[in-house]
Amino acid sequence: MAVADRKIILDQVRRLAAVPAQSAPEGLIFYCARMLDGITAGLVARLGQKPSPNVFSNLMTIEAHRLIDNVSKELAHTLRRMGNGVRHTLDDSTVDDTKLAVVLVREMVRWFENLEPGDEFQDALSRLSAQIDPDWGVVAVVGLLERIEEGDESAVDALFARQDDVLSSRFLATLCAEALIACGRAEQAGTLLARSAEAYGSDQRYQQLHALLLSRTGKLDEAVAAADVLLKRYPDDDETSGIAGGIYKRRWDRDATQEQALKKAHELYRKQWEKGKKINAYLGVNAAATALYRGDAALARQIAETVVQAMERRDAALAQAHLVPQDDGVADYYDRVSRAEALLVSGKTAEAHAAYLAAFDRYDHLAGNIGGTKAQAARIAATLGLQDFAL
Repeated sequence: MAVADRKIILDQVRRLAAVPAQSAPEGLIFYCARMLDGITAGLVARLGQKPSPNVFSNLMTIEAHRLIDNVSKELAHTLRRMGNGVRHTLDDSTVDDTKLAVVLVREMVRWFENLEPGDEFQDALSRLSAQIDPDWGVVAVVGLLERIEEGDESAVDALFARQDDVLSSRFLATLCAEALIACGRAEQAGTLLARSAEAYGSDQRYQQLHALLLSRTGKLDEAVAAADVLLKRYPDDDETSGIAGGIYKRRWDRDATQEQALKKAHELYRKQWEKGKKINAYLGVNAAATALYRGDAALARQIAETVVQAMERRDAALAQAHLVPQDDGVADYYDRVSRAEALLVSGKTAEAHAAYLAAFDRYDHLAGNIGGTKAQAARIAATLGLQDFAL
């Protein structure tokens, strides 16, 4: 993808504002998605890399370099899916879809401005705000999603209470269902998914989240069956591979005799990691850990060492581009412990121990997450025969 000047990217706002949403909703959504394409390609170029023509790949690079927070990431992927829909299908879009797209673009422009401040953002933001009625239900729903990410439990109940607003767009419905799954509200997520399928049918995103929900609620046999179906239907889809990898790993976690499930999990994690140019630490450490559990300590160490080196290059690229990580909280915690886990698997035990303790000290309020991390570290240490390793 050609890299555009940010003034050209922001000028798409003028164009989308000229599209009549009632008669040409797909045109307005197209311009919104076009802005996302331009923003992500520009950021990847700032990192000294060649942008991909695939916006998903560019978003993965941005995420791996910690340049997007979790809420903005999910909003970006939702806008990406909307763009794919108007580009690659003849499905009708609705006026409610256009409302969501404009609200998402405003959030993307705010995120972009945080990374690269400049006076030219104000005109674009003012134009977008003029297109948005603050009383739209989607505005309130996106605000609730941001509060949920900040740990506001009351926002979860408030979100579920606005089901009619959530179900105004199939894209918004699946976005909210994913948020509910992430914060442990499986029952409410299931209700939203069922109502979404009833209203809009079972599209690819619905199928992915349905499989994830089965896994999170302990219905692992059904989840594995759903994952198998997904991989047959969408064999080259990165999101499908990631969800399926987690399901197979969870299946093996519950029953260690399920060696085929562990093998499939490793293959999916490693395939995704390699396809993403070996820069995603989460995928890399999972590929390393599953290799270790399969008995291939040499491969596990090799992958883990590559992960640590990639994280060091990533940090250097950020410094060179004068860009500051945008993730914090849980995302930063998992980045820190992913580095610690990679160090542990690669044999740098003392460094790993120090990295784990630093992460626990920085985020001591994340007790539940820390408990899971300690259990994973203990399992790796036991597999490596490190009897004296304790956190």
